[in-house]
Amino acid sequence: MSKKRGIIEEQLRRIIYGGKCSNCTILVIDRRKTSGYREIPVNAVSRVSQSYLILKDGTLIPLHRVLGVKDENGNIVWKR
Repeated sequence: MSKKRGIIEEQLRRIIYGGKCSNCTILVIDRRKTSGYREIPVNAVSRVSQSYLILKDGTLIPLHRVLGVKDENGNIVWKR
């Protein structure tokens, strides 16, 4: 029996590695921000692991903090 990949991981991989959303931003929970979230450009992502979004600067963001993805026009492309 193979392990089923998580929905968040699967969707992020499609968006990031699919190449159709190079100007998109990923919305993640950030309790230090007054808005409660921050936006991370897709091109700042190094890779997506089973549990983390790994940024090029080495920052690890747990996938459970990902809220969604917006395109360059601010439209929601994907949300949890």
